[in-house]
Amino acid sequence: MRVLIFSFVLSSCYCLNSMIPRWQTAGARGFLLCNGKPAARAFMLLCQRRFFSIKCLDVAAADKNGFFKISGTIFEISMNPQLRIYSCCNRKCDGLNPKIKEVCIYIPPKYIRGGKKVW
Repeated sequence: MRVLIFSFVLSSCYCLNSMIPRWQTAGARGFLLCNGKPAARAFMLLCQRRFFSIKCLDVAAADKNGFFKISGTIFEISMNPQLRIYSCCNRKCDGLNPKIKEVCIYIPPKYIRGGKKVW
């Protein structure tokens, strides 16, 4: 009987541990290319998806070589990050009528780390 109660208490503690908010971090880095050339004018947002809203964690832009680095930290129960990339690749982007393309990439849970440090 004592073993049964102990195992119930132990499993309850494990379940409650997953319901406690904690610091979580996600990030991405790499090169953006458009037709084999660096996408220098592209910018991106790292967002946290929620039930009815989206919270922006960080904003970054690609440099002249197309390199970008973006990361964000949040204190919540679970993290569902998404990387939104905005670029004018294969489109005419003038100041009056920009035709910006949006690409959303969902970051898998295996790339989310506990704590505040990304790299």
